[in-house]
Amino acid sequence: MIASPDHLNGFKDVSVPALLRLLLTSDGTLIDHLLALSMQPIHFELLSQEETSIDAVDLMDWPDLAPGCKGIERRVWLRVDQPPIAIFACSFFPLEGLPPWVHREMLSLQLPLGKILQHLPIRRHRIRIRREMVPVMSAQMGCSPEELFWVRRYRLTLPDGYTGAIFEAFPPQF
Repeated sequence: MIASPDHLNGFKDVSVPALLRLLLTSDGTLIDHLLALSMQPIHFELLSQEETSIDAVDLMDWPDLAPGCKGIERRVWLRVDQPPIAIFACSFFPLEGLPPWVHREMLSLQLPLGKILQHLPIRRHRIRIRREMVPVMSAQMGCSPEELFWVRRYRLTLPDGYTGAIFEAFPPQF
């Protein structure tokens, strides 16, 4: 018998649609899954990208980084036209150890991270899935600020051991 991983425990008491469960627990790039589901182009909208300190970022616990660590925080929308879907994503990548080619691609502001890193054997770990208030999502969806959205937070590790953090919030219509 294969037992459910710990990060699936949040689904036991809540009726979560199968499609959303698949997206939340997938180990592949979200872009590829959205393309396969919608069979339409995914619109990438960069909201912001800035150099900031780890102290200003609330993505997940970073016990291995010193307070004040500098990195690149990126906030984006991934959108599908029909059916209308908008997924909010935020990432933080420390500047120290960031591969130069990844840094250049991020600074070009042209591609989502999933496409920048698509050819690398990336490991996703420390996955946490839960419901949270996400103000930017509430404003986009015209929901109450207290609305809870399904989110996933995880660490993303490149082959050389370099690690970043990803946060993704999913709309309620799934």
